[in-house]
Amino acid sequence: MDKRVKWVDYAKAISIFFVVLLHAGIPDPGKGLIRVFLIPLFFFLSGIFNNPQKYPNYITFIKQKGIRILIPYFFFNFITYLFWLLIGRHYGLDSEFTDNPVEPIYGILYSTSTWMKHYVPLWFLACLFLVESMYYFVFRKIEKHNVKLIFLFLFGVSGYLNYIYNPYPLPWSIDIALPMIVFYGVGSLLKEPLLKMDKNVFRYLLLSILSFAVVFLMYKVNAEVKVFINVYGNYFYFFVGAFAGIIFSVSTLKMLDIYLKPVRFLQFIGENTLIILALHLIAGSVVKAVSFYILDLPMSIYEITWVKIVYSLLSVIILIPGMLFFNKYLPFLIGKSKA
Repeated sequence: MDKRVKWVDYAKAISIFFVVLLHAGIPDPGKGLIRVFLIPLFFFLSGIFNNPQKYPNYITFIKQKGIRILIPYFFFNFITYLFWLLIGRHYGLDSEFTDNPVEPIYGILYSTSTWMKHYVPLWFLACLFLVESMYYFVFRKIEKHNVKLIFLFLFGVSGYLNYIYNPYPLPWSIDIALPMIVFYGVGSLLKEPLLKMDKNVFRYLLLSILSFAVVFLMYKVNAEVKVFINVYGNYFYFFVGAFAGIIFSVSTLKMLDIYLKPVRFLQFIGENTLIILALHLIAGSVVKAVSFYILDLPMSIYEITWVKIVYSLLSVIILIPGMLFFNKYLPFLIGKSKA
């Protein structure tokens, strides 16, 4: 189950670029459309490769997942916190605030995005660890799919009740994990048909068109979705839009898989999304510093949409040497057992 799947790597590569675009501040409708389904898609893709048979017991599971997720979580939090403490908080928007430099440390331990002001995107790793742990603990001995669906429904309802009645962020993003486990679980339940390649391109094309229409409709009728702070607008609309976006992504990328020869660059990026997630904002700061201090370009250029797209591409590209370095010399810091 650990074998690379081409369309999944494409999905991860494009999705992580969407993350970088969002943090670059692209305007609507791009921003709103992407947020309809982007984070649920990541959890769905992770669920496809859920394989409880690899772990004989819960202790082994926690140990292995700790190596794959928690070591990168704490390592990259350490790196990004130092960058924020020594450099980042003295420039740009951060320089306008007088945040307590200890507060991000509380955020790292509590693991909620609202406190992780040094580097918000890393909330995802802690939430993923919690989702995978909860799913293994609850579902590992359940064999019937209909029973699993009932439990997933209950998780979704629990997420709704928390969303409606609890205004406070919960430790380790438990509040976000409750609805996200639904997408992870559905990915796990559908992994066998998903990993089979159907050559019916017309079916994929029809699904892509219809599902995107639903995504656009949910974008129009629902409030802006912000999963990282547990904001979904209409909870039902959120799930409809998220699953429509997942169908759109899978259908479109399977078509690419059929028609394109292997795009090694996309596969490489898809294999290294963790590094991009963990360092793209620092990479973006480097891009802006070069443009401002060396090329003497005004910061106002970053208000232009096409510049934001180029800036996002550069933020990914300059991380490639880091990807090669970590994979070759420090694979354990990015959740890999060997180079």
